[in-house]
Amino acid sequence: MQDERQQRLLSGGLMGLLLPAVMSAREAARRIQCQNNSKQVATSLHTFESSHRKLPVNNPTPWTVETVRMLDPNIIFAATQSGVSEHEIDWDASPVAFQAIPFLLCPTAKRITVDERAISNIAVNHLLVGKRFQHIQDGTSQTLLASEIPSELASLWTWGPLADVINIGSGHASLISVSMADGSVHVLPKKMDPNVLRQLIDPSDGSILNLDF
Repeated sequence: MQDERQQRLLSGGLMGLLLPAVMSAREAARRIQCQNNSKQVATSLHTFESSHRKLPVNNPTPWTVETVRMLDPNIIFAATQSGVSEHEIDWDASPVAFQAIPFLLCPTAKRITVDERAISNIAVNHLLVGKRFQHIQDGTSQTLLASEIPSELASLWTWGPLADVINIGSGHASLISVSMADGSVHVLPKKMDPNVLRQLIDPSDGSILNLDF
């Protein structure tokens, strides 16, 4: 009887030691997924900019719709009707608004919807909308292209959420996955100085930052 009790205590102790390691490994995998999502979005935006000679203007078609069109055109094709101009489509009321887009979601962030419609945990830099990469004065490696935003501050994915200092964040404990205008993906500390973050967002403030990504 005593041996059984010792075995149960030993088993419970081992589980107590293993559980934090398992949880940590799962979160590490989720962070990697977020970085992969950021890379997909950055690649899509670069492809769009190369084809259209500017980044999406977010009107009438949101940048998120253009991004999804680049990565999975069938999703967007299903939302359009023959002979209907995209200027006439209310994307937020379209069927695709209710469809969660995996590469726009953070696996760690809270799962929420807005009137049953899906959100985006990735937002594009509001100062780069409609711009060309070659016109970024501070350099593409010095300018934030897109960033995670927490679910609490997110909007419908079909709205094309925009990143600003006030809403950049993540569901992760300490890090935020971001992509820079040169297409590279990095993580920033959640407690980053807002002034430094503001300099990263502004493509023409003349700041050259020595960040240890």
